[in-house]
Amino acid sequence: MNGTEIDFQKMIEEHLALITLLVVWSAIIGYSFIHVHPSPGMEAGQVITYVLTLVTISVMVSVIPAIAVMYGWHTGKPAHAALIGAILLPAIYVLVYLVLSHDNMVFIDVIDTVLYLSVLSIISGLAGYCAAQRTNRFLAVAIALIGVWFFMFTSGIN
Repeated sequence: MNGTEIDFQKMIEEHLALITLLVVWSAIIGYSFIHVHPSPGMEAGQVITYVLTLVTISVMVSVIPAIAVMYGWHTGKPAHAALIGAILLPAIYVLVYLVLSHDNMVFIDVIDTVLYLSVLSIISGLAGYCAAQRTNRFLAVAIALIGVWFFMFTSGIN
């Protein structure tokens, strides 16, 4: 191998997390456009507003697993990050359930709800665990898991 190949490989490894973030975010935006596409005949300003809304919603929804990733990266404590990632969504769900009346809850079937929340919690916990390893490769895996979490989360919404 010559020096340029090694430099290119090193550059990719250094920016792997950013590259993964861009790929995941592009997939989320593409997925959003396919499932919730803008109306035909929209003006340029409306299309820009639509795109910005999709980006904002994807960021807001992805905050739950991102909290575990940020905590894991900041502290470097894999067990704590995994625990925060695994507990955060069910805790939010229970709090919302207690605040709202039973009739207002989105989920009806208890088994499906527990399974859905469990899968999302496991993915979020794994993302936090990976980020706590504090390497670019594990951070890239954590970002990819946030993307998987987003797709799983949106697939459970009717």
